[in-house]
Amino acid sequence: MKRILTLLIALALLPIDSASAADQCSVKVCVSVFTDPHTGEVVITAKRNGKKAVVRKPYVPRAAPILPITPKPKPTRSYRPRPRIIAKPKIHTPGASLSDRITQLIPRSSIFVQPSGKVLTQLPANFWTDTKPRFEATVVILKVLVHVNLVPTFSWDYGDGSDSQITPLRGAPFPLTQITHVYTRKGEYTATLTISWSGTWSADGATFPVLGNNILQVVRIPISVVEGPTKFTQ
Repeated sequence: MKRILTLLIALALLPIDSASAADQCSVKVCVSVFTDPHTGEVVITAKRNGKKAVVRKPYVPRAAPILPITPKPKPTRSYRPRPRIIAKPKIHTPGASLSDRITQLIPRSSIFVQPSGKVLTQLPANFWTDTKPRFEATVVILKVLVHVNLVPTFSWDYGDGSDSQITPLRGAPFPLTQITHVYTRKGEYTATLTISWSGTWSADGATFPVLGNNILQVVRIPISVVEGPTKFTQ
């Protein structure tokens, strides 16, 4: 049975016609994971055509307000108001459609440079980012546990016309210097970091690449460069 589910998840990645897809998803769940580079989201879909599945989503109803009851006094006999009975709140359990969609947004990042004020020419400036080294998301969709694992690649453009630096390193503040750059001329620059997310997803013990283009995030920081030490050569 486990091999059948693994095979069907793998077939969900292949270009097949709608008739055969309906047959293959009639018993098990077809899962697909892809990226949306425009929104920076990981999209996880699952489909079951043969039998309607139900996904229970948490729903917290608002309790009805308790209104005070003021009984009218009767002169001839005492009056004991009856307690008001409030109906139990209903828990809404919507039925899942034949295709559910779950999205996970990758957190935004920032970049930093040292020295934080003015950068000196001829001396290395230190760069780093607070980007997480890994993005992981685990969801249960139509009773299938899907785990997504993405890792970033960094491309540093220092804004002075030099070649971009592509690296898996995030950099670190002093005294750890992993990403550095030396500006040779004073001026105002804009350093740009492009973060490219790619990776895999797994379900039922099988692992597949996330489809679609890599998710790109672009972060910028202004750099003010002033004259630094001057070297004289003969």
